Amino acid sequence: TVDAWGDWDFASSDHDQPSFLTSQDCNPVLRDGFLYLLGKDGAFAVYDDSRHDEGFNILEKPQSFMFDHKHSYLAKSDRGELMAVLIGHRGTPVNVVKLNEHTMQWEKLESLDGRALFTGTLTTTVKKTNIKWMQNKIFLPRLYDWPQNIHVDLVQREDDVAFVPKDGHAYTTVKHDDYGTKVWSYELGQPQEAMEFWGTERVNYGIWVDFST
Repeated sequence: TVDAWGDWDFASSDHDQPSFLTSQDCNPVLRDGFLYLLGKDGAFAVYDDSRHDEGFNILEKPQSFMFDHKHSYLAKSDRGELMAVLIGHRGTPVNVVKLNEHTMQWEKLESLDGRALFTGTLTTTVKKTNIKWMQNKIFLPRLYDWPQNIHVDLVQREDDVAFVPKDGHAYTTVKHDDYGTKVWSYELGQPQEAMEFWGTERVNYGIWVDFST
């Protein structure tokens, strides 16, 4: 099934309701007919399309992530879970939490179970992968050795369109198995220090696109 919404219209706002500061890092997430807005502290405001006149309802739980962070990103995983990625001021620490829907509390994940997580944009993607070096890693759109000019092709798959670097270009040719050395990543539970965060170039106004299917 595909979640979809009908036409929107205007509704009155109750200014006596408590304020809710949303995370500016991510879009709302649509799951099972409910639209979830993530708060800066880890709280939720939820919109139920069947109760349109009520607007967004601020949930009593969860109340806090319990982790210090600068950026927070909400995602619906490939298993339908509500997850959040918390990024520190200098890239680290990186924490991934999952909503326990029985206790309505955030729980820290120690592993992604072989999945890869792509975040740092308005939309976060969680993807099962058989590529070993990508497993249990979080990727941000921050690149090393970012060139001034990139030659690309315009590629369309169904309703998605993206600019893809041309094969064989000097900056896209992969050598000596250094697939993951150009993009900043963090492996959950890694014993060593994370890759240097400063000195990377952020890809602004970008999104992650999956062309594997």
